[in-house]
Amino acid sequence: MLFFRFSQLLYIIDSLSVKNTIMLTEYCHSRTSAVEPMTN
Repeated sequence: MLFFRFSQLLYIIDSLSVKNTIMLTEYCHSRTSAVEPMTN
């Protein structure tokens, strides 16, 4: 039972980190696309 809880927790953390990574990459892309016209 404890092992099941632990694996469930790891699964939640894993899915959260994937979401955060996707959000971070999208945020970085929007930031770079917003900065590009200023530098050109």
